[in-house]
Amino acid sequence: MFFMNRSYAPISHHVFRCCTSMAMHASIRFAPTDFQQGEHARITHVHVPAARISLLVHIAAAIGSVFCSCTLRFLWLNGTSEIGAVSTLLTSGTGVFRGKPMWGTFRVWDARLTTVFLSSCIIPGALVLSKLTVEPAPLFTCVGLINLPIIKFPVTRWNTSHQPGSISPFSTSIHVPMLIPIWFHFASFLFHFTCLIGLETRMPAPDIIRDK
Repeated sequence: MFFMNRSYAPISHHVFRCCTSMAMHASIRFAPTDFQQGEHARITHVHVPAARISLLVHIAAAIGSVFCSCTLRFLWLNGTSEIGAVSTLLTSGTGVFRGKPMWGTFRVWDARLTTVFLSSCIIPGALVLSKLTVEPAPLFTCVGLINLPIIKFPVTRWNTSHQPGSISPFSTSIHVPMLIPIWFHFASFLFHFTCLIGLETRMPAPDIIRDK
């Protein structure tokens, strides 16, 4: 990724800071207070984008696992696994604090929450295995890919505590002033994590080839 060299890293950092500043301003000053959830609803501005980014990074990690199985180059798998672990933990953490005012408890054994918890264990596990041995890490990540449809669809197929998705490519049930901060945070996370993965994978090839 030629645009991820050292000369462009400061520019990427400043663009990320600009996106983050606009997202925070939109969350605090522009979005109105929710009638039922109050100020706690602002957690959604971070929780929803983090969840979407987590799914995307998990897919990228699975693609990286196939790539490293063929070439034994582990930087892409390591980079996506690290970012995936951070985004999944951010999703779980914000979900915990969002669940307290809604359900009266920080956690329930819900289908969505349980499968996200499994993903938060699978991705760090794949990262650890990739540093110990070659064979199990890609397979472990591909097994985690099977978990993604289970994360996505239980809220619509089953009766769960977690609400169904409010944003889709064709429609949304969120009021526009509350939707704008979500999209700003999503753009900020997407740009930031893409830059981090690019910086992670630009190292020389001899450093990432494992000996059998």
